[in-house]
Amino acid sequence: RSEAGPLVLGGEEGSRRLARALRRRLVPVTEPSWGYLHETLSLEPELAKAMKTLPSVKFEKVLHPIFQEDELTLIMVGAVLGGIAGWGQTFFY
Repeated sequence: RSEAGPLVLGGEEGSRRLARALRRRLVPVTEPSWGYLHETLSLEPELAKAMKTLPSVKFEKVLHPIFQEDELTLIMVGAVLGGIAGWGQTFFY
């Protein structure tokens, strides 16, 4: 549900129309600067360099929140795939 819906006349549909109109006008104006910003800020190499210097404990603390919300899903998928792999191995051993 759109946060801007009540603020825009026309409710949710009005906010969608406004978003489409803004996107049509803003993307052509801002898109040329993306390459310049990417090159000038060079965030990717800087982040890669900084993450390589992290000790493994701190690196885990950086990654853990990213996977935390999907942790149960990852465990369930791992259990199912492990079960399938184990069942498949019974035919070869």
